[in-house]
Amino acid sequence: MFTSTATPLSERVEYLSDAWFDAASTWAAGAGGTWPAFSRSVRCGNPPAHLAGQALGYTVTLGTEGISVTRGWDASADLFEDIDYNVAQWLDGIVTEDNAESAARRRSEYLRLFNVTDRAGLVPEGVRPTLDGLRDHLARRTVVNPDVAHRIASFGLADNTAGLTTPGIPSSRMRFRTTSRAPCAARRQSTTRGGIRARASARRC
Repeated sequence: MFTSTATPLSERVEYLSDAWFDAASTWAAGAGGTWPAFSRSVRCGNPPAHLAGQALGYTVTLGTEGISVTRGWDASADLFEDIDYNVAQWLDGIVTEDNAESAARRRSEYLRLFNVTDRAGLVPEGVRPTLDGLRDHLARRTVVNPDVAHRIASFGLADNTAGLTTPGIPSSRMRFRTTSRAPCAARRQSTTRGGIRARASARRC
């Protein structure tokens, strides 16, 4: 028996890669319609070296002529955000369709965990469904940054994974433990409140 994925593996893309922009542009081309003029731009610092040696970014522009997704950031956009690449990937990786309540909790947790200001309220209602649709389309296709060491360093978790370099531990096991536990370690490290909720979070990790 095989598990069928919602999005075929052949359609999976890496965040802000050429394939990601192709997927975004394809969705935008088929969206049709007109919108109130609005632009959202994101600058993503500290991308993995295999993608770029400097910051990456994207800009979504909506208006009477349609919607477009272009490379690079525009600090003069109506909504401009400047955040870490891995943090942006996690936030943009949340699917909201048929999952609004859970998505809102997850987004709130990530914003708090990574100390990012929530600016979603600046998005006009007239363009929100379209931006949500674009994000959901890409989130279903985007894979996590495959550079595990880069993610660990980006989240400040080097100390949490130091023991995984112990001789005798297979590299495959090291990779799995690093990948699966790093977010949980960050959550536990950032939690200062005790009680049932904290213990339950630790058990889930």
